Amino acid sequence: MKVDCLSSENVNLVRIIRGLRSEAFEGKIAFGNTELKRAVEFDNFDIVYSDSIPVGYSFFFFGNQLNPDLRRLTNILLDCAYNSEQRKKFISRNPDEFYSFYENDFTKQGLSLGPNDGYLYCLGVLPEFRGWGFGKSLMKNFIKKSKDNNSSAVYLDCWCGSPTAENFYYSLGFNPIVKTENYFEDGSASLFMGKRV
Repeated sequence: MKVDCLSSENVNLVRIIRGLRSEAFEGKIAFGNTELKRAVEFDNFDIVYSDSIPVGYSFFFFGNQLNPDLRRLTNILLDCAYNSEQRKKFISRNPDEFYSFYENDFTKQGLSLGPNDGYLYCLGVLPEFRGWGFGKSLMKNFIKKSKDNNSSAVYLDCWCGSPTAENFYYSLGFNPIVKTENYFEDGSASLFMGKRV
């Protein structure tokens, strides 16, 4: 199993990934080319192969690279997970949104997305190659790169339309932080999760 970093110099792989991403998510989730291009520019894009065929990918950012609006929302949610008073204020200011906050060992500590902390933006493996360890290889690579970047924690948003995805992240030691209903384009919820590294 081979995992490579996709760089801006390798435009052929960029084309491959654009085709892969819709198949990996079976057309249910879309994301803009802007974030994809930014991840490639930062060299924060990994691709996994089976017999020289690309079968999955991930891309991520570190806190100081993340889109400012997403970074701000992430820090608000992390603060609300830890601070019940902030949570009440946030929920009262967003009455049309539905959030479920989790209490566990991870959220009992004060949380914030540090400039070096990793944020997994997207991970996809082609359906016919799931269950073979390709996703786990991509995640291990993401966590290793985050550690190398002096991250204290890594975060991600899990698509709740797939119980398999939730169980996958739980098996890797991720903790639930907050669930947001109607987060993705298909109307499914997102489960924001974190893990100390």
